[in-house]
Amino acid sequence: MAIRRTAAARFLATTLLALAGGPALAGGSGFPGQESLVQAFYYEQRGDLARAKQIYLTTLEGNYSPRANKDALARLVDLARQAGNVQEEIGYLEIAVRAGSQDAFSGLAKIAVERKVIPPTLTTMGPAYEEAALALPSVTLAMFMAELSEQGTAARYGIRETDASFWYLVAAQRGSRSGLLKMIETAVAAGRDPEALELLGHLPAEDKAQKILSFGKDLARGEDRMPLDRNRAAKWLAMAPAAVTRDTYGSLVRDAISDGDAKGALFWYAKLGSAGGVGSASALGKLHDIAPAKDRKAILATLMASAKRGDAEAARVAVKILTADGGKPSAEVVALLLAAARAGDPGAIDQLTRSVASLMPEDPETETTMAALADAAENGSVPAMTALARFYGSGGPVEVDAETSLSWYRKAAKAGDPEAQFRVGLLVASSDPAESEALMKKAASKGYGPAKSALAAAQDVVTN
Repeated sequence: MAIRRTAAARFLATTLLALAGGPALAGGSGFPGQESLVQAFYYEQRGDLARAKQIYLTTLEGNYSPRANKDALARLVDLARQAGNVQEEIGYLEIAVRAGSQDAFSGLAKIAVERKVIPPTLTTMGPAYEEAALALPSVTLAMFMAELSEQGTAARYGIRETDASFWYLVAAQRGSRSGLLKMIETAVAAGRDPEALELLGHLPAEDKAQKILSFGKDLARGEDRMPLDRNRAAKWLAMAPAAVTRDTYGSLVRDAISDGDAKGALFWYAKLGSAGGVGSASALGKLHDIAPAKDRKAILATLMASAKRGDAEAARVAVKILTADGGKPSAEVVALLLAAARAGDPGAIDQLTRSVASLMPEDPETETTMAALADAAENGSVPAMTALARFYGSGGPVEVDAETSLSWYRKAAKAGDPEAQFRVGLLVASSDPAESEALMKKAASKGYGPAKSALAAAQDVVTN
């Protein structure tokens, strides 16, 4: 359809076409079919897309010139894309491909990769797609070829069977981050870790750290196309920041326990311990309760090793397992409790104290257990100090020794323990009333009831 143009309208349409990628008219000169393109583009800019599309189609059917055909197809592709009409977009691109446009291959590849729609010409022109992928600086085409190779469908379309990593390399060389990442992932999946590490060096430091952690987790769990390989996973995770590594080990322990995987839980728990981490011992203890007999020994050994490294939680769990049948504490149990006590676990001191209370001086375990309690006291454990003071004051596992009892009470009192302050206050009341009163007041100020009562009674005596 012809348009009536004023000079201004003609200038506007020509300028719009130039901005869209087509050459402007200059004094009526140009290529055959350009007038129709200007006319269609004018309607396109006014929003009359149906009329614009019809003119583009008419231009294409008129076959005025290769340039007119190319520009008309380009606008028809864009209009179909804007309308979300994938099949129509593919149709126009396929016309362009058959007309010899290599650029159109990229458009078809983009649709195939992003929308998972295979263009019909791939079946009949597969080698041409491959040729275009090599000739054009198109990342999309290279990634499409890689996808076909990875799926094992390249030969179906007459495309040479090439390893996907070749096409990922081509994409990466064209500046594709996705291509580089795919190369790295392929290398890790194939067990080529040195190659993957070298390629990771091309990523920014933050991205590199994230991928290292991600590969470690995937190998640990056998996810995201990665084989299950705990030893390799541990090597990858060891390259992450220490705190992140420990957190990940703990998470993997819990995952393995949740899955009932004793071997995996033990592996990652050992790694957690060697990395200086603690935790997850209670969960491992629960796994011990339900694990087959062959796994229980290994779980207990792992807990004990962790306890000796200072993991108080592991020590408590191991002691619970070892004392499940009751009886007097073994040297092994005492050693575990002492390790926990040295790690600052007050619960271990309480348990050690209860173990001592069940013994008599002639029991073979007494000497070792009392020595462990004394060791904890000498290392600053106030509960151990007061326990020793009570044992030497009332007997039981040791003979009564008032002097030793007072000595331990004094040490605990000096450390600020209100019960010890009260006890020393009672013991020195007759020999040193001033010290007794001072200690009673300290204990009372901390809310210790017996000390408050003693001071109140003393006040009543003075008042009456």
